Amino acid sequence: FKGVSLMADPVSFYSQIFELIKKVLKNRGFSKLSVVFHFFYINTQSIKQIVSLFSYFENLDIQVDITWYYSDEEIAELGTHLGDLINLPLNLEYKPEDKNIF
Repeated sequence: FKGVSLMADPVSFYSQIFELIKKVLKNRGFSKLSVVFHFFYINTQSIKQIVSLFSYFENLDIQVDITWYYSDEEIAELGTHLGDLINLPLNLEYKPEDKNIF
């Protein structure tokens, strides 16, 4: 996940991601999942969807590693807070914002 998550209806967007992840994991028999986040901005409704996604990851019977890149203090604090909410390894790493993303 990379960029800005500022949509009016994040439930619709993230539910598609949930379904894709479920389908891929079910059909492939993975033993490990690595997920990378690098948000430059994320609204409250999107954060709620990410928390739901983390909860889903916690209930998987596979190893899940999360990397949370941040380019500013606000996103770093959010990553730290989310990491405190879950029982999964969340690696916080600084990475400058890519100005060519859009």
